Parts: sequence; C-alpha cells; structure tokens
Amino acid sequence: MSFQTPTLSNVKTIPIKGPWVTKSNAELSVLFSLEKNLLDTFLTYEDSELRVTKSDIRGLRMYKVSGLMASSIGAREWHKIRHEIVTVPKGKVLWRLRDTLGNTAEYVLDPQSHSLLIPPYIMHTYEALEDDSEITVVASTLFIPEDPTTHDTYPESDYPTPL
Repeated sequence: MSFQTPTLSNVKTIPIKGPWVTKSNAELSVLFSLEKNLLDTFLTYEDSELRVTKSDIRGLRMYKVSGLMASSIGAREWHKIRHEIVTVPKGKVLWRLRDTLGNTAEYVLDPQSHSLLIPPYIMHTYEALEDDSEITVVASTLFIPEDPTTHDTYPESDYPTPL
C-alpha cells in the first residue's frame, strides 16, 4: 500500500471529558482518550521518511508551552512523520491548519472544548487569544536535541504547495 498524504479530513477533534470530582475533592478532566483504531493511526510511521534519520525516532513524548501572551504566534510548521495531539489546559488558543491541497480550517481550543489530533503533512500555526495560555502536546516521535535529523519540524517555506 502506498503512502497517502494526510489532508484536513484526517484531523480529528477529541472531546475533553469532565471535570469530575475526585476522592480528594479535586477536579479530574480527561484531555483526550484514543480508541484502538485512532491509537494505531497515531503510532503509524511513514517508512520512507524514517530512513532520513540517524536514530529511530518512533516513540511517545509529551511537552508543554506555557506563559503564552495574547497575540503571540507559534508553530508555523509541519511534520513528515510526527502525529500530534494538542490540548489547551489553560487559556484559549486559535489553531490554523492547511493541507497540501490548499484546504484550511480553524479551531479554538480551551480547557472545556476539545483536543486536536494533527497528522503529518498538515501545516499548523497557533495564536494565543488570552494571556498566560498553555499548550500541551503529545507527539508520536522522540526528540534528540543534538541530532537535527530527529527534529521532524519543517518551516512553512518548505511546505508542499497545492498542485
């Protein structure tokens, strides 16, 4: 089976569930949960793209971007291998997406709305809409700072243009 470049139809919104009161009288919210078929997709890697790295970057990691001030813009990037699940546990953030066919979509994420599953080959940019916003990202690749071939992050200027 040949590789099909993901499009916006492959972007998934994942509802945030909760909050519920815990035994410790705190709040519990499920930021995302993946059924097996979506988990299998999240952990699928394009073999031809994996060959360009010195290291095997298949894996799972989570990171956060915090202290975003309103109007700050980030990402402006796309990936060839990495799937990402992005959620906003604090504040409000606008995500702008574009696929290689030229289709565009926008999503506003906040702690009560949903998370986004962004597959490879989707150009994405975010803009904080509130001060002190925070983004949490779960990525399907590892990251070795001293090995640039593991970074799998490409600028908008290298994004494939629609045919």
